[in-house]
Amino acid sequence: MNQESKELLPYIQGYFDNSLTPAEQEAFMHILDNDAEARKTFVQHVENYRSCRQIALSQSINKKDAWKKLLVKLSVPYHGNLKHLKNKSNAGRNLSRWSIYTSLAAACIVVFYATKEVSAEKSIEKLEIKNSEVTLTLSSGENFVLGAGQNKLVKDSKGRLMGESAENTLSHNGSAASSQGTFCTLKVPFGKKYNVTLSDNTKVYLNSGTSIVYPQKFVKGSSSRDVKVYGEAYFEVAEDSTAPFFVHTQDMTVKVLGTHFNVHCYDEEDHSFVVLAKGAVSLANNQSQVTAQAAVNLKPEQMGYFDKNDRSIVRKKVFSEEYTAWLHGKVIYRDASLKELLRGLERHFNVQIQCRNKNLSNQKINANFGDEKLPQVLEYLKEDFGLDYEIQDNKIVLN
Repeated sequence: MNQESKELLPYIQGYFDNSLTPAEQEAFMHILDNDAEARKTFVQHVENYRSCRQIALSQSINKKDAWKKLLVKLSVPYHGNLKHLKNKSNAGRNLSRWSIYTSLAAACIVVFYATKEVSAEKSIEKLEIKNSEVTLTLSSGENFVLGAGQNKLVKDSKGRLMGESAENTLSHNGSAASSQGTFCTLKVPFGKKYNVTLSDNTKVYLNSGTSIVYPQKFVKGSSSRDVKVYGEAYFEVAEDSTAPFFVHTQDMTVKVLGTHFNVHCYDEEDHSFVVLAKGAVSLANNQSQVTAQAAVNLKPEQMGYFDKNDRSIVRKKVFSEEYTAWLHGKVIYRDASLKELLRGLERHFNVQIQCRNKNLSNQKINANFGDEKLPQVLEYLKEDFGLDYEIQDNKIVLN
């Protein structure tokens, strides 16, 4: 392991266990901004993080025991601290420098599931999951069902082409000109994801339980392009300096020219946020205008966090790929409440989940799921939190 990697390790460990101070976060971001090899190394750690199925309390965890268990699995002697991992002479011949390095991310997330086999002890066959479809509704009231994988032309009652759906994507790019004022409402139910390409070639990726309202065709020469979002969506906005792009939620307005960013704004949550991956955006709450004085400006790898209680917007340093993991079928929560996780699982699996343990509902947790099925996730909840589950009135009840 070279000297640069050794210096990076404490930052990566602090990142995964949420122990970095603001100054350390700034220093870590500076390294990643200016060192391509450091970025590559960190991405590899994140991929390793994703590959480990895990859910655990983010507080009250014994990191020393977690290290010990991990090193036992890897046949490396445990010396009570991490110093031997930085000295290749102490690592043992069974473990290469590379495997030590990539193991760090797994150890830092506390629970190591690489060899764990999950067996669902209880069946959820009694649970009836409704197969809802993606729908498109025009302002005229006409409604269309957009089935997954179906290729179809969407035409209104007058035979005008409104769009074309194919491979879970609805495209309005190239569709015939519509009458002025024609708006579309695209709704994605729980358990589904869908994409839409707007008439200006802006691409929008919609998460489960999300709807977006937009003009079927942006008016040429208009001073702005405006859409409304309820839920979660990732935008790749087509550049047009003459017509800024505005995303309106119930709480905030986001102004962009051309950029990539994620908007998270579910009604049932006490906060919403915008995470910027590329470009620049400005945002303000809906009680003020997006002016130079009122706006909060974001740079890449920053979040604008809106608190619905005091209506404040706080800017934070983040790693955007965690907040866009849902694009790749992942469910990642860090230092979130169990209540937030359960709401996310409801949307992801299209089920209803009730937790009767109110004290545990507000506990902070770390969670990372990939292709796990619902029974596996329920077994994790049972093992890590002692939450048994049963099916009552077509609802998952956690006790």
